[in-house]
Amino acid sequence: MMTFVKVSNHAIQRFRERENIELSDQEIEKEIISLINKATKLKKHPGGVQVWKANGRYFLTQKRNSETVVITYYGNKTLFKWHQKQRRKELAKACRTM
Repeated sequence: MMTFVKVSNHAIQRFRERENIELSDQEIEKEIISLINKATKLKKHPGGVQVWKANGRYFLTQKRNSETVVITYYGNKTLFKWHQKQRRKELAKACRTM
């Protein structure tokens, strides 16, 4: 279980869009924190960035000092895989232009 979890406004916005729900920011933040505290770490990236999964939902966090910040919410596995594919395309394009 993580302690000192913060949720970015971006993650709240993405959760609202991808879950298509009408909850207050505070309610969404509470839901995200509840999920992230039950999540399993899938991958660790440089800079303290980590990918987590809980109940079929994917999150990206970053360690900032003693806090864990949820920086975005991917949604389900299909959306998560799509985001990964897009990121690889961006990186490949950047490498070609070097």
